[in-house]
Amino acid sequence: MKPLRILYIGPIPPEVGGIASGGIAIHCWDLALQARKKGYDVYILGNSSVSGEMNGIHVMENNVNNLFGVLKAIKVLRYWRKYKYIFSIIHLFKPKELLSLFYIGVSLDDFAKTIRPNVIHIHSLLECSIYSGLFVDNLAPIVVTDHGIGVVCNNNFDESVWSITWARLTERISRAVNLVQYIIVVSEFAKESLLSTFSINDKTMVSAILNPIDSEKWPMLEREKLKKELDLTGKKTLIFSGVHLPFEKKGLDILMEAVAYDEWLCANCNLVIITTENAGKVAREYIRSKGITGVVIPPQPQAELPKYYNAGDVFVMPSRLEGIGLVYSEALISGTPVVGFYKSVQELERELGIYIGEGFNAATDGPKELAEKIKKVLSMDVDRQALRTAISEKLSWDVKFRDYDCIYRELVAKSK
Repeated sequence: MKPLRILYIGPIPPEVGGIASGGIAIHCWDLALQARKKGYDVYILGNSSVSGEMNGIHVMENNVNNLFGVLKAIKVLRYWRKYKYIFSIIHLFKPKELLSLFYIGVSLDDFAKTIRPNVIHIHSLLECSIYSGLFVDNLAPIVVTDHGIGVVCNNNFDESVWSITWARLTERISRAVNLVQYIIVVSEFAKESLLSTFSINDKTMVSAILNPIDSEKWPMLEREKLKKELDLTGKKTLIFSGVHLPFEKKGLDILMEAVAYDEWLCANCNLVIITTENAGKVAREYIRSKGITGVVIPPQPQAELPKYYNAGDVFVMPSRLEGIGLVYSEALISGTPVVGFYKSVQELERELGIYIGEGFNAATDGPKELAEKIKKVLSMDVDRQALRTAISEKLSWDVKFRDYDCIYRELVAKSK
């Protein structure tokens, strides 16, 4: 039998030719690797400017930002039969998004004739490519991973932060959820938020799969040796890692205030912040002005991140809201307990059946409460190996890919 062909559309990390740092890009690439490992013929249309084969995966360039891409997008004119529908949704997209929508639409039509994917898996309900599929006749079933957009829409949505109006966002999602054949949500609470916010025709085609993790990429290392290597000896180490809206969403400002205004934390802790260049400038100035012992570094290649997670005595990301952060699992598999978004901590703790740290609710907690939670975790004798074992047994790719595989094969069977 020929292997099933799957096309992924989404961001990929810089170390494999992409331009996106962060959990979604890592998740998209790791999922593709697992599909290839399990015998799928795998293609990715990501944010890459080069094409080629990498680890057995066919990476296809996305040239939408150059002249070639613009010329390709213009080929959308041949789909004149679709204009009526396009005119009905054009108000939902910015010009650059429309260009991307058209480019991917033309690409999908080409792929349907050449690659002939059995399944298309798109990462994020905000992806324009969901609408791009409207240009293609007899398109393969579409799966989309939702990373928590229902949570965003349900919790004091700030239009200035997201650069989109609430009305435009909700209309885009309302249309998108009924254009796809299956939705995978990254947590149970994010699934509940999605279903309570948007009308979905077939709720049985929505399921939650917690983000899996590859234990081979996240070794557990000797903490004190790493602290010496990273010049973090003599104090407890707090790790923060967040590249997408680090202040507005991930709560970096709350963490820095907690350390600055708690005398014990300020005197006894090193603060390691991994974030974007712009956020890093703000963070450096703040910790300098408040006398906090700490370091701010840019997003790191995946191969370097285990050093920082393993060096941490506690990982802290006091998010205001989120679907669920892959960074929590990255910390836990490194044997480091967490303080983070309360619903994420609750769900991971239920799944793993072990104490993993403390939850933070920005609606009721502030810097003072966060400081107390950090100190509570630091005071506990947490078994590092037990954390790693729990993650490996419950959330490894070897365990969780079966859920994706079942979804893919069920959709392929229904499409025949």
